[in-house]
Amino acid sequence: FKINSAQYDVFKSNLKKLATYLKENPETKIEIIGYSDTQGPETYNLKLSERRAKVVADYLLNLGVEKSRISYKGAGIKSQVSINQYKDGSYVWESLPYNRRVEFEVLSDPENKLKIVPVRVPVIYRKDVQPEALKKELTRLDSIYIIQLGAFSKPVPRCVFSDIKDVQMYYNGKLYKYTTGNFKSLTQAQNELVKIHSLGYKDAYIRKLSEYYVNIHKLYDIN
Repeated sequence: FKINSAQYDVFKSNLKKLATYLKENPETKIEIIGYSDTQGPETYNLKLSERRAKVVADYLLNLGVEKSRISYKGAGIKSQVSINQYKDGSYVWESLPYNRRVEFEVLSDPENKLKIVPVRVPVIYRKDVQPEALKKELTRLDSIYIIQLGAFSKPVPRCVFSDIKDVQMYYNGKLYKYTTGNFKSLTQAQNELVKIHSLGYKDAYIRKLSEYYVNIHKLYDIN
């Protein structure tokens, strides 16, 4: 979820699949649990997390799932799955969205076919990451090249990059940086950059993926 938001449009396809399963398996019951990151007052976050759970429940109901099959609650800042802040107290903006989520608990499922996949948190933001795993991941990030299309003070509509596939956004607390690609060699990135320049993105340039995680040393005692 976005900051202070309970909108869920990006998840509709998954929710439709869940609704179909629930309607086809009338004995299955689930609980929806909403969460927030740690920004703001705890009481506000608790209410926000409940709103997130409720909008998901309402959507499933609108798809025809019986009310008796669904329950929901908000858990606020409990069970954080990723790190929220650096050691100096500043927020890890790229990590926060993993905590702004809803989870599903299967209360009953006689067919035992409903599988819930936990949110996948990048290694460098996991609360329980081990030092060796972290160093390995940082080495991997340093070997990957991406192309930065632009950087903006505010988010821009997806249509700005409508002719480019797989656009990603990174936010560092000041700028929204839009990128594309994931290349294992500089040559591959250079070839793609020529194509992107030909599409009119003359300011696009190549960066290492690790450059988007330059503050990671503020999270861990690493060299």
